[in-house]
Amino acid sequence: MLRAIGVTAAVVTVLGLTACSDSSDEPTGLAADTDTPASTGTPAPSETPSATAPPTNAGSSDPTAESETTPANTFTQPYLPEERVVELRESVPVEPPADASDQEAAVVASFAHVQAAWEQILWGVPVEQTHVAEHSTGVHLDTMRDYAQESVDLKRVSVGPPLEHRILSVEAGSTTGSLEFCMGGGIWTDIYAEGPPKTADELYLGTMNFEQVDGAWKSTRVEYAEDVTQCEGMFE
Repeated sequence: MLRAIGVTAAVVTVLGLTACSDSSDEPTGLAADTDTPASTGTPAPSETPSATAPPTNAGSSDPTAESETTPANTFTQPYLPEERVVELRESVPVEPPADASDQEAAVVASFAHVQAAWEQILWGVPVEQTHVAEHSTGVHLDTMRDYAQESVDLKRVSVGPPLEHRILSVEAGSTTGSLEFCMGGGIWTDIYAEGPPKTADELYLGTMNFEQVDGAWKSTRVEYAEDVTQCEGMFE
């Protein structure tokens, strides 16, 4: 479920299950799939970890820091036996390569928004509230919407820590671009209202494609590789 779904042959399921696309486009666990979840020996729903409290300004040397901090945008996840509140991000923290052009840096920025929206979809946030359509289009957008609807139908939600990403490479021309990345940072589990939980893969190696739409870079598809050797050790 962790894989931000795509449409071609690669691999798939927070942050994966396959929905309305070839299963090779989304990694097991953080991508999207429509198979009935099988038992993986993961903790039962009642053992779902509680959410980490939003960071505070404890220890800050600036006495006005706390009052000036913008309140965190939080969301209470659905379908869980115990309340779990997550902090929503508008974009994931990633840095473009030092030699990236302005266009390439813009592609990285779009990627950061797409992955934050995908993370929210996995956590159960209604897709309209994620603003994913502002940063994605075409098949990629359709598949993420389908996955979100499938989650509602199955009463499925993912639990896990915020996703971490590393940019391996980025290219951008006048109208199209692509970005290769690693994703990981912790174990994610899909929880179902009926049926056992399903654990996602821990590492993903993906390539996301982009195109210019009305002057903005938007993702159009994503593919995941089976061999994640390049990503090993990045999130330790």
